[in-house]
Amino acid sequence: MAKIFICKPYPKHILEKFPLDITHLIHKFSFGILLVEHIEPDKRLASQHHKEEILFRII
Repeated sequence: MAKIFICKPYPKHILEKFPLDITHLIHKFSFGILLVEHIEPDKRLASQHHKEEILFRII
C-alpha cells in the first residue's frame, strides 16, 4: 500500500514544470497538499524531500 501524506499547501506547484508520472501530477494538481510516496529524481524518497512541508501521514 502506498504511503500518502498531507502537506502544507503550496499553490506555486501548479505553475511549475509538469512531470509525466502520476505521483508528481497528484502532488502538483493538489497544490502540494497530497503527497504519494515515491522516489524523486535525486533518488531520495518524496517524504524525505518534502519533510518540512509534511503535516501528517493519512495512509
